[in-house]
Amino acid sequence: MGRLVVGFNSSATYSVLPRILQVFRASCPDVELVLQELTTSQQLESLHHSKIGVGLLYLYVDDSELHFLSVLKEPLLVAISDSHLLVNQPQISIHALGHEPFILPPRDIGAGLYSQIMSFFQQTGFTPKVLQEAILLQTAISLVAGGFGVALVPASLQNLQRRGVVYKPLQEPTPEIEISLAWRRDDSSPVLQKFLNSVREIAQE
Repeated sequence: MGRLVVGFNSSATYSVLPRILQVFRASCPDVELVLQELTTSQQLESLHHSKIGVGLLYLYVDDSELHFLSVLKEPLLVAISDSHLLVNQPQISIHALGHEPFILPPRDIGAGLYSQIMSFFQQTGFTPKVLQEAILLQTAISLVAGGFGVALVPASLQNLQRRGVVYKPLQEPTPEIEISLAWRRDDSSPVLQKFLNSVREIAQE
């Protein structure tokens, strides 16, 4: 018995979210789960206003009112069209993409992923040619498939198999993109605690 509103970013649907839901459903089949796909910024705002009980988001901030639990760390990959000149290369250097238009998450909405991508550009001394912003990673991949540019995405997005898109590792070391669970420090809900236990089980796996 009970109800829990869970916020999640689009990347989590291709990585940890399905397994978390599977484990939680098995242990608490009578709890009503309400799922809301939200950006990191939207999840933080919703947590502070008690609109969601827990969020799966890209970790990038310290927040004294929230607890965080790391669930997944993964590198960045580059998504290119299957007609790209570099499609047969096992790895791609970011500097080989200097003339390519990039599709990036918006700075104000996708702040967690955006900050990690920009950090990678700074570390490698690379200045991207930005063509388009895409709020959702699925949208970015669709634009790549349509030949509009290339995109840096978390490795788990390889699970989104889209015709016309190929995922390649980068030669340069990339930041680890971290998906974390976030919840309010003052929330002692028994349903939330059971959900956290399920997530800790997944994290140990």
